[in-house]
Amino acid sequence: VNEGLKNNDLERAKTGIIKIRGNVGGINGSLNWLFYLRFIPFAGSYYADAKHFVAAFDYELAAAEKILKVIEPNKQELGFTGQPIPGQDRIAQMVKILDKVLPQVSVIEPDMKKAADEVARIDVSKYPEKYGSTKVRSRVDEAKNFITGAHYAVTRARPALEAAPQALGHPDSKNY
Repeated sequence: VNEGLKNNDLERAKTGIIKIRGNVGGINGSLNWLFYLRFIPFAGSYYADAKHFVAAFDYELAAAEKILKVIEPNKQELGFTGQPIPGQDRIAQMVKILDKVLPQVSVIEPDMKKAADEVARIDVSKYPEKYGSTKVRSRVDEAKNFITGAHYAVTRARPALEAAPQALGHPDSKNY
């Protein structure tokens, strides 16, 4: 997905989402085989957290697919031609994308809420700071905050996002 978006290749981004969705489905299938863990006192809460993260990621991917469907009819206008865009032009591209996507945010808002509700059930404090040399708690916290932040952006920060294109000079340039 990231490579597709970096190179302004919408088809590659869509393929990436499909691939990730398959991976998330595979993880969910593996977790389903481990359902007995939920009855084990210590392991059960970690199993539940894994299920919450998988469900949240699935909702986030559904929202991403909906955003790409909104972009699809305007991909030429938005610069999704498969060619990288120079840095200075990427801001203009992002402003145009915001202008097209923001009116459709209500379509993805329910998915983002469901994802945020899933991760709200996760207690990060029960995770160890580190396991060996791997930082565990901070990674779990980052994932949870990313999902919660995405929901915040499409709900509470929406007015700021809606004002951004005009403030950044779209459709009429601005002098500050």
